[in-house]
Amino acid sequence: MKINSNSINQGIAQGLGAKDRVTKSGDSANPSASKISQGMLDSSAKVNISEKAKEMARVKELANQSPDVDAEKVAKFRALIEKGEYKVNAEAIADRMLEDELSLAATQE
Repeated sequence: MKINSNSINQGIAQGLGAKDRVTKSGDSANPSASKISQGMLDSSAKVNISEKAKEMARVKELANQSPDVDAEKVAKFRALIEKGEYKVNAEAIADRMLEDELSLAATQE
C-alpha cells in the first residue's frame, strides 16, 4: 500500500492545526514546529496483514456471494414437515454441536 507524501503532509498539518507548522528536518524557520525528515514524508508505508485476517476476508467474501436463503431447500423441508415425514435425529445434532464446540476450543488455544 503506497501512501502519497502530499496526503501525509496534509494529514499532519491538519493534526497540528496549520500547514505552516509542518517543516522539513533542518528547517529553522519555525523553531517550535515539528521536525519531520523528508525521508519519512517521501517513503511508502507497508502494511502486513496476518494470515488469519486474510482468511477472515476470504470467508466474508464467500458469505457475501452466497444467497441468504436457499428457497429450494426451504420448500423441500417445508413439504416434509407438512407431511409429517421429517424426522429430527437429535443424537446426530448433539454430536455435531459437540464437534463444532471442540473445534472452536482447539483453535482458541
